[in-house]
Amino acid sequence: MDLVMDSETKLNYDYSISNFIMLKVFHDAGVTITGLSQFMMDVNYNYSANADIFFEGIRGIFVNAERLSLYDDEDDSEFKEMTEALDMSSDYAYKMSDWRLAKVFGSSLKEEFIKEAETATNYLAEHCEFDIKVDLHYGIVVFLEWEGMMHEIAEAVVTIHDLLDQYINRLEGN
Repeated sequence: MDLVMDSETKLNYDYSISNFIMLKVFHDAGVTITGLSQFMMDVNYNYSANADIFFEGIRGIFVNAERLSLYDDEDDSEFKEMTEALDMSSDYAYKMSDWRLAKVFGSSLKEEFIKEAETATNYLAEHCEFDIKVDLHYGIVVFLEWEGMMHEIAEAVVTIHDLLDQYINRLEGN
């Protein structure tokens, strides 16, 4: 007896598993995941649960989080300016910052932090379809061509978040 699964059903499972992993990553980072989007997906009806979970997750670990898109109905000049300034070609971007990032950027450790953050996420970014920039002006920015399976991106953002906590502890002498 052969078990057969059509491609849409497989894709539904793939996205749902990715979303579940993303919920776990954010939960482990201390984000209250109750109330986040339903992780089960049907690609025929709900293709944005992954982006919703990712955005709510980053809002749970960074005070300031913003989703920008080339396709926003509003003025996209900020998105275009940022992609040009950071020399990126992308359709979507997520910007993150908070007081901890400002504190590290205001210290003598800023260049070391930027280099270590980019090195820590380099492997994921090389093997997945996203780029991360840590910039003094824009903060932490994730660039995507499309909002697909995003659990690896969540892992990279949480890695930077944890690294940021380590730098804050260094600055505060803990």
